[in-house]
This record gives sequence, C-alpha cells and structure tokens, in this order.
Amino acid sequence: MIKFYSALSPRQVIKQDLSNRFVERFDFSRDKEGKVIIVSIGKIDVQSMIQSYGSEAGVYSILARVSRTGDMSALSARKGVYADISAMPNNIHDAAAIVDSVDFLKKKAVDEVAAAAKAKEVSHV
Repeated sequence: MIKFYSALSPRQVIKQDLSNRFVERFDFSRDKEGKVIIVSIGKIDVQSMIQSYGSEAGVYSILARVSRTGDMSALSARKGVYADISAMPNNIHDAAAIVDSVDFLKKKAVDEVAAAAKAKEVSHV
C-alpha cells in the first residue's frame, strides 16, 4: 500500500553537514511494531564517488564514445538549464507564502496597468 504524506503526517527528515565529505547513508527498515523507520547503513565518501565518474564524464571520453558508436544522445542539442535553487522553500507553508506573494504582485501590476490605461483614456477626452 502506498502511503501519501501530508503536512499532518510528514516524513522523517535527517539533516547532514554537507561541508563534510563523508556522509551517512540511510535506508528504510521496520521496527518491532512494524512501523517504517529510517536506519543508518554506513558512511560514504562523497568526493570519491563524484570522482569515480570523472573518466566517463570527461569531454574527450564523451567525444570518443560518440565517434565509436555514433550515438549522438550525449551531445544533446538542447542547452542545459542552470538555476540557483538555494532559496527554494523547505515546506508547503513557505511555498504557499511565495505563491501568495506572486499572486499579490501580479494583481498589483494588473491594477497599475489598468489605472494607467484609465488615466490615459481620461486625458484624451
């Protein structure tokens, strides 16, 4: 059975210090009562894991694979999309506040445009 989480039954959050290259890995398990819990399964060296992809992610390796196989999917014609998402909301309440502020700014802009159009219409009469 799939469990859907809400603000009333949030998932367990485990925060980690991302400045440390060793991070703890977690997995789901069950306690004695059968409830799903998150348990630590050890630490991994994130820097080593990232560097392990270096040989296959290098530009010369990608070009060699394209010339060897003819598979152009590695050279996508689409541009990559990059964004600073450090200010993303952490919960539903913060997200709702952002949506509300955008709605307010949109309504304000529409009202200003309507007022300017009305003022222009009055000045031509």
